[in-house]
Parts: sequence; structure tokens; C-alpha cells
Amino acid sequence: MAGHPLRLLILFQLPAVMKTDIYLEFDWEIEPLIEGREVLLAWLSELPFESFEDTDKGMRSFISKSRFEPSALYDILFRKPEGFRWTYREREIENENWNAVWESSFQPVDIGNELRIRAPFHPASNAFGMEIVVHPKMAFGTGHHQTTRLIAEAMLESSFAGLSVLDMGCGTGVLAILAAKLGAESVWAIDIEFNSVENTLENALLNSVPEIQVLEGGVEVIPEITFDMVFANINRNVLTADMPAYIRHLQPEGSIYLSGFFSADVPIIGESLKENGRKIRDVRVSGDWAMVIA
Repeated sequence: MAGHPLRLLILFQLPAVMKTDIYLEFDWEIEPLIEGREVLLAWLSELPFESFEDTDKGMRSFISKSRFEPSALYDILFRKPEGFRWTYREREIENENWNAVWESSFQPVDIGNELRIRAPFHPASNAFGMEIVVHPKMAFGTGHHQTTRLIAEAMLESSFAGLSVLDMGCGTGVLAILAAKLGAESVWAIDIEFNSVENTLENALLNSVPEIQVLEGGVEVIPEITFDMVFANINRNVLTADMPAYIRHLQPEGSIYLSGFFSADVPIIGESLKENGRKIRDVRVSGDWAMVIA
């Protein structure tokens, strides 16, 4: 909100119950480490992995054995960008304490001087005057990934008073909740994953913004109304395929924030926007990742 600094604390609450299913742990070695980890995290988050842990050589990812499909993982391995190397060791584990996994690796995320993301086991800070309580059930959407950070940064620069907002691919509901806290009059959040829908509903209640409407599905479940702002932090192929629906549900003078793709993909996103009567107003980049506002 230009001219009106907002100090915001996002607080994570972790599940008190341990998983009792048999799980698979994938211990990844990644080169280059930082950039490769970000890319792999984004792509693994498209699969039903439930937790991620950074390591000195890469990261570990955890998935229920009953939900693991090897072919989906092999697809990710074959589409890695040129110059990246990913190798892994796989093992079965049982009754893992997921709270301990999160606590060993989860670090606070600061976005400028206005927004901080932290877990309950991190000490509180008097420097932050507003809390958003988020109970994540997956890593993506906690604010660690550059795409989420890019959109959140842009949101903090905008006025939401009285606006209607649509958050596509809502994940944990962070962006939808932030929009509500920033004064949006109506907020809709949509995700194809039931776990994300359940998590966003839970987080909306935790943050006293039960007015957020949460739906399971894709563009086919978007209500027949138009919005002042649309957020979509998904992958490039989904964005371009669903762009006509996004624009159809956007007010003529409304803004759309898109992320979840590499900076090299900005021209492709721009062409898709142009085909649907919109043009890019701003491009922001963090590492290899980009966000556009149109």
C-alpha cells in the first residue's frame, strides 16, 4: 500500500499429529545448488510430496508410498533444464515425525520491511504488528519460493480497499488471506487439490477471514462474476491454457498477476496475454523466476 507501510507477520502452525503411513524419502543432490533446488522444489510441488528439507548438497522430499507414481517423477527428471544435474537416493521410512522435519529446516522469510513469514517455534518479534496464521500442509505456498515472494511484494505496494480478488492455485491460501487482510471486499480462492482447498479453508478461519470463498477445481468452477484482481501462481502451460478464462473473469480495468514460470518464458506469457487483449505492465525477476502484471 503505497504511502502506508504495513508491518505483517505470517505465523505457521504445524500439525500436531504424526503421519503413520509408510513414506518414501528422496535424498537429492543438486547442481547448481541454489537455482537447481528452486526449480526442483517447484516441479516436485506439482506432485503429492508433503514435505521438503534443505540439505548441504540439495534437499530431501517426502511422499506417501501409496500416492507415489514413478512415471510422474521420471517426467520431471527428463525435463530438467540444460546445465542442471539432479540425482537421488530413495528409501522407505515409517512413522516419521514431520514436525521435527519442518523444525529442522524451516527458516523465517522476510519480504522487505513489511512482511515476515515464520513458524511458531521461531521467537516473536515486536517489529511486526500484524499476524496471519497459516497451517501449511505442503511446502509450496509458504513464501519460500521466489514466485510467491514476487506476488506478495507487489501486493504490498497496491491498494485493495473494496476490491474483488480471485486467487487461482491458492495452495495454502497465503495470497488470498493477504488480500483479505489488505482490505479486499471479496476474495475467492480456487485449487485443483482437495488438500489445498481444505488447508485454505482452515487458514481463513484461523485468520478471522471466513468470508474467503474456497472452491475445488480449475477454471470451470470460477463463479460467473468479474474481478478487480486475479492472481495465478501456477506453471507456464496451465497459465497459457487457462488465460482466456482468467481474462474473461477480469474487469476491463482490472489487473492480473501471473507467476510460476522462468524469466525466459516471459515472452510466451506476454504473447498469451496479447492474444487475450491484455498487455504486460510490469515484469519482476528473482533468480530464474519471473512475475508479470498485466
